Amino acid sequence: TPARRKARTETASARPLDPSEKLRAERIREWRLEYAQERDIPAFIVFSNKTVDDLARRNPASAALSRMPSLGGLRLRILFSMTWWNSPSGRI
Repeated sequence: TPARRKARTETASARPLDPSEKLRAERIREWRLEYAQERDIPAFIVFSNKTVDDLARRNPASAALSRMPSLGGLRLRILFSMTWWNSPSGRI
């Protein structure tokens, strides 16, 4: 049910990042800052910290990204522009 999905999502979001997830989140944040600076926009406009942490926790394959509630059309296109995310050797 939607209530169960929401509870699972909130529980997963509440737990701290493990060491590999922290590394993944840092890499995403570095890329986000670079992307934002190139476009003269605030980094949080690209992805919120919650979205960065969610990406780090889930480490989804490209096909699963469209199922993440915080990623709409534009943010998906931004994420797909992260070439290291889409290459098997690039994903952490």
